[in-house]
Amino acid sequence: MDERFDLTVHVAADVWAYAQRRTAFLETLLIRVLREHAEMQEWFSASELETLRLPGLPTHRSTITRKARQEG
Repeated sequence: MDERFDLTVHVAADVWAYAQRRTAFLETLLIRVLREHAEMQEWFSASELETLRLPGLPTHRSTITRKARQEG
């Protein structure tokens, strides 16, 4: 008895290319996280976040702290 189960799926070329790029990016990111795990900083103070000026965060230490408390 033949126990093969061949499955063919048709995917648009642009969707396939995006999936390949995304997979390569995620593999690279995973390797980086595994290699640099000891050096990664998990928590930041409000003053450190103020210095980083990250998009989507308030620009002042007090408002960063307020936002953190509101969002839990």
